[in-house]
Amino acid sequence: MEARTKRLLKILTGVIAALLFGVFVLSFFTFSENNYTSEYGKFRSIIAANASVPQKSSSGFYVFSRKSEESELSDDAESAVDDSESESETSSSSEAESSSSSSGAASSSSVSSEKSSSSSAESPSSAEEASSSETGSDVIPILGSSVLTKTQLLKFSAPNISKMRLTCSCEELIDLYLSVGAKYGVRGDVAYLQAIIETGWFKYNRPNGYHVYENGSWVYKDGPRPDGYYVVPEDNNFCGLGVTGYISENNTICRFATAALGVEAQIQHLYAYACKSALPSGTAKIDPRFNLVDRGCAPNWNDLGSGKWAADTGYAKKILGLYNDAQKY
Repeated sequence: MEARTKRLLKILTGVIAALLFGVFVLSFFTFSENNYTSEYGKFRSIIAANASVPQKSSSGFYVFSRKSEESELSDDAESAVDDSESESETSSSSEAESSSSSSGAASSSSVSSEKSSSSSAESPSSAEEASSSETGSDVIPILGSSVLTKTQLLKFSAPNISKMRLTCSCEELIDLYLSVGAKYGVRGDVAYLQAIIETGWFKYNRPNGYHVYENGSWVYKDGPRPDGYYVVPEDNNFCGLGVTGYISENNTICRFATAALGVEAQIQHLYAYACKSALPSGTAKIDPRFNLVDRGCAPNWNDLGSGKWAADTGYAKKILGLYNDAQKY
């Protein structure tokens, strides 16, 4: 009986110990979980407060950027915008002042340009004068008095005179350009330089290339142009009047009996391009293509080319290049 009681007490003690151990273990895990949840919640709060949405980096990992830094950057950006707006306002007001002074300068330039233009015989219309003044200081009007002298043009031409094929002397030709140009109020000095470009220093070499009409269309042919379809010295055509390069029965090449008539025809053609005024009193129309010009479409030498007088886009540049060279003599 006594032994049986001891055995029951021993079992009961073991059960109680096991229960106590279970309670202890359960309490431990409950405490740990609560503590973990609390700490995890704090951690999440910290992350939420200090990190933005994760962004994928170039290496493929997602990274967080600190919100506090973004906030600082945002504040700096706003400050920069404010500063830039302030600078922009200052700049705008400065530009407005600059624009205002530029307008005044342009206005005064236009007035002076008009005054100088009105001094030449048969000046262009006011719209053409304004166009000339707006283009810039390098613009050279077709109308005006010659600047280069006979001596300068002769010295400039000297290396090529022996090869020129003319119906008069080079000196006589220069005299014609200066005198006839003055009669029409056209820059005869630059017209002479234009003639140099057109005739290849008055050598009148046979050009290559022409068009023929075949099977209902114009066809380009390479090779020397046929006789009668390019200018020769006896034509006294110094500026390519009527030259097209198209071989047809309707040959439009202009031919003049004397050098004086050829020069005057060129000067009249330039006059037609430069202004809309009638020919000067006491002159007769010599240029057979005068009425084909869109009157006043090219008031400046700079305007020639690209379909005005010539198709060459660098036509004006070639003429003015010679002008710059001749000024050195």
